[in-house]
Amino acid sequence: EEEEEEEGDKGDDRKKVNPYIVFVGQLNFKTTEKDLSEHVKKNVSKGVAKTVKIRILTDKGSKKSKGMGFIETTTPENLFELLALHHTNLDGRRINVERTAGKGGGKEKRQEKIRTFRKEQKEKMVETVEKVFKEYQERGEIKEGELDDMVKEVCSRHSVVVVDQSLKEYVEMRGDGLENPSAYLNSIVSRVAADGVDRSEMERQKMRRLEKEGKGGRRGGQIGKQKGKAEERKEGREGDKDDEGVDMVSKFSTLAGEGVEMEEIKLTNPATGGGGDF
Repeated sequence: EEEEEEEGDKGDDRKKVNPYIVFVGQLNFKTTEKDLSEHVKKNVSKGVAKTVKIRILTDKGSKKSKGMGFIETTTPENLFELLALHHTNLDGRRINVERTAGKGGGKEKRQEKIRTFRKEQKEKMVETVEKVFKEYQERGEIKEGELDDMVKEVCSRHSVVVVDQSLKEYVEMRGDGLENPSAYLNSIVSRVAADGVDRSEMERQKMRRLEKEGKGGRRGGQIGKQKGKAEERKEGREGDKDDEGVDMVSKFSTLAGEGVEMEEIKLTNPATGGGGDF
């Protein structure tokens, strides 16, 4: 898609100085340039946000969005900061943000550049997520080896803001005696990615207020109660299996024990981390 649109953009007679451009894909067809601009302002520094020019591609006939566009900035440093928008949630869609290959050099050469850029971006994301985990570890909020490499790999497929929000919720809500910390974090990442960071943070603040008032909350005050119920079910239904022969109690008791409601558990398989758009 990016290659096709850049080929079709040759008739644009606007002169570009320092064309540091990222491609934005998987946009909601209802997302406007103003919506994307506001999303940029929320997720990058003010200095970078002031430099951007945004263009959403539209069909020449219907003038409707093609679900993709470009963000242009002025320096390579700004461009790399814009890459932090990759896999953020906007209007119900997890958007893709990647460096463009530019024009010239032939189609094959540009495709090779795009593959190289994607590989570099993936490596950078893995490195950044590892740093986020290390910061939580240095603050004593998570222990070394507490979370496995698989959940870290899942986190590397999401934006840093999603990962940080998920870890904040994990630290606050995990409780004692958590059997599978990685599966629990996996479920949080899936929910935060689907709901969006803003909505998740509002919910987190609401739960904290309720806990301070002694009223508990959906993932807070009911933890002990639901954990007790999970243990009762385990004693009374030892050996229950699903169609694949997996112990149903073991499969769901961890999440239930941490106060996750049943409708959330149905959407997330603790064994695979399913339920998110990975």
